[in-house]
Amino acid sequence: GSDEVPQRFARSEPLATLGNYNYTKYHPMPEITAWMEMVVKENPGVVSAEVYGRTFENKNITALKIGLNSTSSKKVIWMDCGIHAREWIAPAFCQWFVKEVKYQESKARCIVGMQAMILRTYKSDERMHTILNNVDFYITPVLNMDGYMYSWQNESTRLWRKSRSAPPAGCNCNGTDLNRNFNANWGMIGVSKDCCSDIYCGSKVLSESEADAVTSFVQSMKERVLCFLTIHSHGQLILVPYGYPEIQAPNYDELMQVAQKASEAIKSVHGMEYTVGTPPMVLYPNSGSSRDWARLIGIPFSFTFELRDKGEFGFKLPEDQIQPTCEEAYEGARSIINYVHDKNFPVKGGSVAAATAAFWTTLLASCLTSATFLTEARVPARKILGSGFCEVSEINQKPAVVTDKATADDLDERLTGPLLGDKQRGPEENHNAVIGPRHDRRQRFRGKDVFSQGCCSAFVLRVSVCHRELSAQARLSVHPAPAAKTRETRSWLTASADQR
Repeated sequence: GSDEVPQRFARSEPLATLGNYNYTKYHPMPEITAWMEMVVKENPGVVSAEVYGRTFENKNITALKIGLNSTSSKKVIWMDCGIHAREWIAPAFCQWFVKEVKYQESKARCIVGMQAMILRTYKSDERMHTILNNVDFYITPVLNMDGYMYSWQNESTRLWRKSRSAPPAGCNCNGTDLNRNFNANWGMIGVSKDCCSDIYCGSKVLSESEADAVTSFVQSMKERVLCFLTIHSHGQLILVPYGYPEIQAPNYDELMQVAQKASEAIKSVHGMEYTVGTPPMVLYPNSGSSRDWARLIGIPFSFTFELRDKGEFGFKLPEDQIQPTCEEAYEGARSIINYVHDKNFPVKGGSVAAATAAFWTTLLASCLTSATFLTEARVPARKILGSGFCEVSEINQKPAVVTDKATADDLDERLTGPLLGDKQRGPEENHNAVIGPRHDRRQRFRGKDVFSQGCCSAFVLRVSVCHRELSAQARLSVHPAPAAKTRETRSWLTASADQR
């Protein structure tokens, strides 16, 4: 009876603002719908909702469109979650992704006053701001709403996978596997014609209203769609087209390279391994998937993410794994998005490093005329040394190139020890290089002091990363420089990159 229904299947949390929405819990469909409405309400001009179809049970299929207003047609990145009802971590990730994209964009706005300017993790935010100027994200948090709601009914329905469409004549089992229903070698391999099977491909291609809605909507803007991401679980995989054996996408090598970089980005967060390949290589052959369909109609980049785990909990991934799963998957998705964006919108001037140098020049120059200049950020030193190399330089000092883990560890030891006068830091904090005024004793580091007096009576650590993006969070306090140092500082700022 109803008394036996676990509490999680019946809960409904009121949502007054986005501030009290819990992204580390699984949410039933009414809560997700309320969240979507609140995201739109609280982010006018950045987020809008677009209904592009209806489910079998006549529910609106809605995508959140995230992007900055433009008078011209923009490129598109597509993401859908929850095509399989029981994969609850997938809708949780789509919500997390929206939160992160929206938050990164909002942080890019500067608060300017008479005596202060606050820039929070400027580089990351400015990059997202640039992407949102060029690209619109279309994100469907739950594609298979009927099935998802059914999986929330009680414990006996928790592992429901398919849609909830009516069975064909002579069968008593509802639903079709939506990811076998697209027009991509439909019905040929890795499917079942038994309507009671979890991988039943439907009575015909696009027999399901949900698959038909995605097809029509994406097809209508296919010339603008740069990337198609569909989020699933479980297995810790990044799948590239095609699911049919012995058939490769024309840009297979590039897809594999991009996916491998995403896998490396994922591993850098919590150490989780994600395997890369086509379904026949690393999973099993299949046909009729949305991923394959997207590549077949000409969308150049199409990937399936299979999130945690590798089978221990399977589709019943505990809620305490939502955050780490989403954190790592976000970095993987962002790696792909950055690649796709940069390929279509090359950075003027030749490199991201040039843009970074320009930022630091502006930042430092501002201290010459500001009474007070304060910005907060932390630089996770080890996190940026995972691949390639990074260049660490100080004002008026020769750059040092860090190329291996041992050197990275040494840099961490020298730069990230507990601050004198501050409380002991935790292990995570100790991997943050803190930038601050030289004359403030509380900001001095234990161990070898590698800094010297520099611009504006402060020391500054400048980090430029050549082969992976730096997500900087650093604390920089710059105070007015003595007049005698002004010309020296301006000379450094106007020097060419080679001279510095």
